[in-house]
Amino acid sequence: MSYKKNRVTIKDIAAKTGYTANTVSRALKKCSDISKTTQEYIRKVADEMGYVPNIRASSLRSGDTKTIAIVYDYFVNPFYSIMTYNLDKLLSAKDYKIMIFVDINQQAILTKKVARQILSHGTSAVITFLEPEEEVVQLFKDYHIPLILLGRKGDLLSVDSVYSDDVHGGYLATKELIKSGRRKICYLGTRESVSCNKDRLEGYKLALKENDIEYEENRVCFTNIESGEEMIRKLINQNIDFDAIFCFNDMIAFEVIEYLLSHNINVPEDVSIVGFDNIQGEFKLPFRLSTIDTFKSKVVEEVCEILFNKLKDPKNDKVISKMVDVRFVKGQSTI
Repeated sequence: MSYKKNRVTIKDIAAKTGYTANTVSRALKKCSDISKTTQEYIRKVADEMGYVPNIRASSLRSGDTKTIAIVYDYFVNPFYSIMTYNLDKLLSAKDYKIMIFVDINQQAILTKKVARQILSHGTSAVITFLEPEEEVVQLFKDYHIPLILLGRKGDLLSVDSVYSDDVHGGYLATKELIKSGRRKICYLGTRESVSCNKDRLEGYKLALKENDIEYEENRVCFTNIESGEEMIRKLINQNIDFDAIFCFNDMIAFEVIEYLLSHNINVPEDVSIVGFDNIQGEFKLPFRLSTIDTFKSKVVEEVCEILFNKLKDPKNDKVISKMVDVRFVKGQSTI
C-alpha cells in the first residue's frame, strides 16, 4: 500500500526553524531584508524537508505566473532549440520560466487557436518566431500581454520585434558565392509569405544585379516544409544547371549537401553551398558549413531588454523594432 506524502508548507518550515512564516516566505524569495545567513539556513532546512514551491498559489496571490510563452512551428530545426536555450538563460536569471507552444500549420503564423491556449495558461508575455494573425495581436493587446516577434519584422503588425538584417544576409551569401567564381546560383527558400524569406531573396537578387547576373525564376524554389531534399530534387529533375546554392537556413543546406553527395555531386568542387543561421556556432559537426551568422546571443539580449521593459509597463503601446547585423562565416561548403 502506498501513501501520498503531505506537501511541505511554509508553516512546516517555520515550525522547524523557529522563524515566523512571513520570514520563511521572504527568505525563500531571497528578499534583501532577510540576511544571507538566515536565507541560507532556511533554504537548507526547506531542501532537507523536501519543500517544493506552489507556483500556482503564488501566481494567484501576485497575479503574475512569471511564465513566458515561446512559440515556434518546427521542432526538428536546432535553431529554435539554440534560441530557446539562450532565452531561458536570461529569463531564468530574472526568475522567469518558459513554456513552449508549437503552432504547426502551413503558413508559419501564430493562430488564434494557439493564442487562446497561451492565454489560458496565464503567461506573463509571449515571444513568437511565427508572425501573428491580426486578431492575435489585438487579443494580446486586450489582455495587456507583451508580444515580441523574434526573427521577423513586426512593423506592419504594430508588434515589437527583433530580427536579423536578412536583406544584407542574402546579399552577403550570394556575393561570396560570386566572388568564388560561381554564376549559376540558386536560392532555396521557405514559405513565400514569410517576411524574412522575402528579404533574403531580395538580398540574393541585389547581389546578382550588382554583378550583372540575370535573375532567373527557375533557379528559385520554395517549400512549406523546409525540405532541402524536395527542392534540390526538383531542380535536378527539371534539368536546371547550377553551380551554387544559397539556402534559407542551415537545415535546408545540410539536406541539400546530403542529397548531392549521395548522387555523386561533390561539395564544394561541383556545387558550393551557403546556409543561414550558423547553428554550428553552438555545436560542432564533422562538416563545417559556410553560412550567415546572425549573432543569436545579441538578438536574444535585445528581445529580453524589450520584454523586461514591457513587463514593467504592459500598457506601453510604443512599438519597438530592432535589427541586428549579420556576417558571412566561411566553412567547407564553399571554395
